[in-house]
Formats: sequence, C-alpha cells, structure tokens
Amino acid sequence: MDSDQTRRSQIALPLRRGSSHSQSSSHDSNQDYTLITVSNSQDGRETDIQSVDVPPLSEILDRLPKVQLQHANAVEENGEPDIGSKAETQELYEGGFKCVCCINWVDTFPEDIKAQIEEKKESQKYALVVRKKKGHADQKALEMHSIVIQSPLLKKTLSEIFEGFDGITATLKNLIFHAPFHAFFYRWERINRAVEELEDPEALKHLQLLHAAIGQDMRETTSLKEDLLKHGVMTYNFLWTLYEPGTLLYALRDGQHRFYRLVRSEYCDQDRDRCYNLHCTYVDYDGIQYGCAPIEIRINYFSGTVSVTDLPVYPAEFVPGYEEVKQECLERGRKIVSMSGHYYGSYEGMMYQPGFQGYGEDAKRQINGRVMVDAEMYCRWNPGQKVILAPLDAKCFLPGLAIPSNNNGGHAQDRYSNSAPIIENVELTEEQLLLCSPMVRGYCMTSKTWGRFYVDFIQEVKWNEDAFPSLVLPNDYKELILTFAESHLQNKSFFDDVIEGKGQGIIILLSGEPGVGKTLTAESLAEKMRLPLYTIGAASLGSDAPSVEDSFAQILELATKWSAVLLLDESDVFLETRSSAPTDLERNKLVSVFLRLLEYYRGILFLTTNRIESFDSAFQSRIHLTINYPNLSDASRLLIWRKLISRSKDLPSVITDDELERLASIDINGREIKNVVKTAQLLARRHERALCVQDVYTVMRITQMVRWIPDAKGEMRWRRRRAALDDDDASEISDSF
Repeated sequence: MDSDQTRRSQIALPLRRGSSHSQSSSHDSNQDYTLITVSNSQDGRETDIQSVDVPPLSEILDRLPKVQLQHANAVEENGEPDIGSKAETQELYEGGFKCVCCINWVDTFPEDIKAQIEEKKESQKYALVVRKKKGHADQKALEMHSIVIQSPLLKKTLSEIFEGFDGITATLKNLIFHAPFHAFFYRWERINRAVEELEDPEALKHLQLLHAAIGQDMRETTSLKEDLLKHGVMTYNFLWTLYEPGTLLYALRDGQHRFYRLVRSEYCDQDRDRCYNLHCTYVDYDGIQYGCAPIEIRINYFSGTVSVTDLPVYPAEFVPGYEEVKQECLERGRKIVSMSGHYYGSYEGMMYQPGFQGYGEDAKRQINGRVMVDAEMYCRWNPGQKVILAPLDAKCFLPGLAIPSNNNGGHAQDRYSNSAPIIENVELTEEQLLLCSPMVRGYCMTSKTWGRFYVDFIQEVKWNEDAFPSLVLPNDYKELILTFAESHLQNKSFFDDVIEGKGQGIIILLSGEPGVGKTLTAESLAEKMRLPLYTIGAASLGSDAPSVEDSFAQILELATKWSAVLLLDESDVFLETRSSAPTDLERNKLVSVFLRLLEYYRGILFLTTNRIESFDSAFQSRIHLTINYPNLSDASRLLIWRKLISRSKDLPSVITDDELERLASIDINGREIKNVVKTAQLLARRHERALCVQDVYTVMRITQMVRWIPDAKGEMRWRRRRAALDDDDASEISDSF
C-alpha cells in the first residue's frame, strides 16, 4: 500500500494473560500492553491491523540511561540543583560581540576558528619561520614582524653567538625574535664572523638562512646609526642602537665624573609618559663589603636630533679627554678603598642628608667641618637608606635584553638582594675602581647629622697643635687631664672590673661657671691627642627613659668604635639627685639609665656642668676625675685677650699693653671675651683700619656688658654690669672716648 495514501492510528490495549481474564480498574505499572496500529487507505476500502507486545512501564524506565535519571532526580530537598556533583567538564567559547565590558560565553565551538599555520606539521619542519606584516603610511608594503627559530642546529650556533648575553636562552623550544631585532643588531659582527668560520655545512646552511632573512634590515639600521653618529647626534627612536648592553657609560653629575656599566635598556611608552630607561650597575660599599648596586637612568622623549654629549648619560667613547677623566676616577676609587671601615676627615662641600629614618627625599646642605666616614653605621641608623648589593663578580656586569617573555620567561632575574653571598676583603680591579660611586656615607660632626659626601672634597684633618697649649688653665690641671687620657688609650685592657667589660672607660667631670673653658678643654684635648670629638647635648638624647637608653647606647657604641672623645655638654638633667616624690619618677628613670650605661662605656667621656652641687651621689663613684674650674683671674683674662687679638693675622692691632691690662680687669668670662674681640674686629674691618680699644669699648657698651663706675680708690674704671645701661651711663662712656 502506498504510504502517502494511508492513514494510521495507534491504540494501546491491555494484554490479558491466562484464563482468569482479571479486570483491573486501575493502571498497573507492571501491566503488559499490546500496541495496535490500524492503517486505512484513503478510499477506506482496505484496513490493515498490526499488533506489537509492549513491555511493562517499569521495565521501560529501567532501560532508560541512569544519567538522565540522576539529572532528573539530582535536586536537594530545598529544590536547588546539587552544584558541582556532575563528574564532567564543560567547555565554553568566546561568542559574538555583545558588550564592551563583558565576554559572551557560548557552549558551541566557533566555526571560524582554525589551527595556527605554525602548529601544522608542514610548517614545523622549516628551520626558520619569518613573519611579515603589512606596512603602513610611507613604509614598505611588507615589513618584518618576527622570526621563529626552529632549527636545533641554528639554536646551538646562536647559543655560542649570544654567550655572555644575559636574558637569552637560545635552546628554548619556542624561540622568537621580534623586529627591529635588537639582539641580532648587537651581535651582528659575531654573526658575520660565524658565517665565514662555521665548519659544519648543515649548520652553516641554516645560519645563512637567518643571515639572508635579516641582513637587509641590519644593513639599513647600521647605515642610519653611522650617519647620525657622523654628525654627533642621535634620535629618540634610534637610542637603542647607541646603548648596547655591556657598554661603559659616562655622566657628569654635580660636577662629578661618573661611570656606569649598562646591563639592559628599554622603551617605556605608558600613557603620555614616553621615555627610554637604562638599567645600569656601579660599585658601592655598605660598610662591610663592596658589591654591585643597580641604578635606573631615564632619558625623556625628545623630538628631532640631540647631540650625543647632551644626553644625560652616553657611551664613554664620546667623552672629551677620556683618558684624563679615567685616571681621575681611578684615583678616586683608590681613595674610597683607603677609607674602608671608618675614616675621620675634613669636608667642605655639599652634603646629602637623608629624610626621617632614611626615608623620603634627600636634603642638600653646604657644610664645612669634620666628618666621620662610616657606611655601616650610616645604614644602621638610616634603615631606609640600606645599600642592596649584588656579588662583585662577572655576572654583575653581564649585558642583557628587555625582550618579550616568550624568549626567556621574563626579564633577567634580579641579582640584587640582601641574601646574596658577597666576598669580603676583595681587591678591586681597575674596572671596578672606575665604577666606584663618587660618594661615601658618614656622619657630620658639625651638623650632628648623617649624610652622603663627595669623596673628592674630603681631606686629611689639619690638627690644631696650639689648641691645648693655649688652654688657659694652671699647668698642673692640663697635665693631669692629659695624663688620664693618654694612659687610658695606652692601657685600655690593662684594668678590668670583676665583671668583664665593665669599668674600662674614663669619665671626667668639668665643673665651673660658664665661659671658664670647660668645653674648650675637651676640644683642645681631642686636638692634642688627634682623636675625633663627638659632642652631644641633652636634647638630642630624648626626654623619656626608653628613648634616652636607645639613643645614648648607640652614641656610646659610635664613640667607642671611632675612638672618639665624647663630650656631653650641660649634663645636669641626667646627673641630678634622685627623689622619692611621685612627680620625679620619670627623671629618676633617666638617672638610673644613665648610671647603668656609663659603667659599660669603654672610651673617654667628658661631662660639663655648672651645678655640681645638685649631682646624685651615685655618680661620685663612677667619675674618675673631677675638675672644678675657678673664675678667671685678671692674669687669665689678660692672657685670653692677648691670644684672641693676636690670632687675626690679616688685621693689625694698635691696642697697647696698658689698655689690655685695663680690659683684663673687667670681670667677664672667656666666651664673652671671644665674642667681643670677634665683633670688634668686624667693626674695624668695616672702617678699613687697625683694631683699637675704642672698637672694643663700643661693642661692650652696645651689648650692655660693662659700665663706667669709680672703684674703691675713687678711680673711674670699667666694671661688669648686670642691668641695662641708663642714659647717664651711656653719656659717661661716650665722654670717655
């Protein structure tokens, strides 16, 4: 029968089993059914009836895939699906564009995706894969994009060519070089030499393929570079041709010659901040050992051409008078090495003072005074200025490339870390001496601050041999002080306490009125013994016990290491008698801390005070020598007047001996005499004449230091006054002139 003219209908009827012919009014899932299909012809003359036995419903359900049953039933009691229970992986693909900020994920594999041509076996058999892209504007129709090196023979050859070039691992499976092929340009001479000298014919064949592929680009780049340098200029886009990794670079900074070794360089074009970064190394010292320190030098974008010598840093071959500059830097390097450890010298020049605790920008200040070069202590006191060095070996100066990460897994590894093993007591080579930093780290004794100093401005100390003999004190006083100090230096370890390391220092207390020479005693003794003088005040130690303990302990450590004479001026606040009053607990702590630290000091310490009567009794047993300075006598003042006036060699004096004796009779101290003489000399220079006694009297009158009154015999004499001058006093003084 023709199917197009047949009408079919189906009906399922229960199948009666056995002779019982049981009648069931309910549907049974285990009941068998018979599927009857009735087919009628279109004209209704023929009828075809077919029947098929259908198994029970439960059997049909059992035959269904169990996954479908689990999917249908995998619902938790709260009606939500059991997330993550299906042990399969679903893959999603990026679909058509819908939104700028989102990716349209679909579960259908994109039809337009095809395998990369380089992934096909046909492409993988080639020694080289040269990628070219369409040119733009006035450039070539096609230009080089990159080259994929696939030949094992060529990779082996390139490994030899790039030996000593950090950042390139030529044996990697995926080795890609991008235009303009910086690495090939820097090693083009080696490639040309290898083409001529390579003995393996098959390897030579592969190398010639590379040579032919990039030869035209290399020749064009070389020609452009030579043309620029012929005119002594360079463009921004061709800076990379000038700065070949490993090049010795030169810069002039703050009038100081600097040399660096270039490690790698790169263009940085982020937003509108365009620049060319040079990653260099130089030799530095952290107080323990010498090592390589990193520095990044930036060249900002410029248009047109710029003279090579106008660049912030440029190859040393362009330095005018290179050999002379080189010898200066070598001498400077030797001078730096001679200052290893710590060095005491005189400095006049610019100092770079670090920010708070070494953080923040450095502050510049001009100083003229004594400095202690000590990089180790500088780094300890300024943690933000800690020097991070790499080992001083050949790897420190290896040239490298800033190339895409698929060549070498990223930039060359960072060689600078605190844990790098650095060889101590290494003897610097000539190149390392040349690369030494022109600055050293240390402490300025004048400004009481840490800083960095140019080593060229550090000179040997010119000790004042006349300072101690000029000290106006009885000879037995000076002899006793000098004996104490010299004996201590010669016999530091001769005497020790029952407890090791205790009581090995010497403490001298100088007591007296202001201006009688207490501070000058410590200063002149340091000059006599040719030792650094480290002066501190109470304000620099802090105001509470913990801060005083930390500060004073560090100061004592510095003074011991530097073999310095330590002077604590106006030490009354730390030496006053302790009290049981509740309000004095903090001051009692200060005194206790001070007492304990003094016992373990191993150097020479001078304490000055004009309030010895308020000292705590516990200090008496810790002070080795106490000197009470008497007020100046007329003879002492006369000696001071003579010495101070005669010290100025460029300004003559017409003050007579009688006038000096008259001045010496005025009851003023030594510091006041010094100030008067200094001011009077300035006044005389202002009038371009010799110093006379009227200049001295003028200064004393204006500063309200003396008055004109009769003495016990009725004679008019100058006397020290304690109150302001009145009009009568002023007229009397004027008339006396």
